[in-house]
Amino acid sequence: PILILIRYSFDVVIPSRDVLALFILGIGIAGIYLFQSGIQIYLEYLVNKVTRSVISRIRKKTLACHYQYAREYYCQLDNRIVQTAITQDSLRLDFAAYTFLGKVIASTMIGIGMCVYLMVVNWVLFLAILASAPLLYTLNKLLGKHLRHAYQNYHRMYEQFGKGVLFVLQFMDLTRQRAAREFEFERQSKIIDQLAARGISLGVINSVYTQTN
Repeated sequence: PILILIRYSFDVVIPSRDVLALFILGIGIAGIYLFQSGIQIYLEYLVNKVTRSVISRIRKKTLACHYQYAREYYCQLDNRIVQTAITQDSLRLDFAAYTFLGKVIASTMIGIGMCVYLMVVNWVLFLAILASAPLLYTLNKLLGKHLRHAYQNYHRMYEQFGKGVLFVLQFMDLTRQRAAREFEFERQSKIIDQLAARGISLGVINSVYTQTN
């Protein structure tokens, strides 16, 4: 719809020098762009929320399973190796799922549609889109700063999650002896939920940032 309106403005409105119609078309193009961007951001938010929720459940179940193993099991383990396996493997699965579902599929569909349509319209439309590049570049720079800050917050929370898993593994006997299993599991679950929330926030900012690229 945006490209059709742009083509109409160049083919009809601009030659007729109808300033009011051109102004209305400009508002319409901006409105449609914001609407389309909002839909894409919302869809990526839903995908992000689903993937983060699934990863959070996997992390909680993995953590809960370690409370059920026998004491002899932990005596034969290197806690740091187990901690790394739990945290790093879940992180890789986390970003792989989000990247595939939230980015690759959406970007591929949009890219195919844009390429097909640009083959039909004339080159003037491409120049019109290109004219908005400076504004998008400035917005991209500003969002890039927020995105880096969001990544830093996520990685700090992820480090806290890793330390929590290591604490659970190292002090398993003490936790059981003091009947603190429920308390400790609840504490680690809150960290996992906070990690998921940071991931959702990161995903939203990343979606907005992607729209300006």
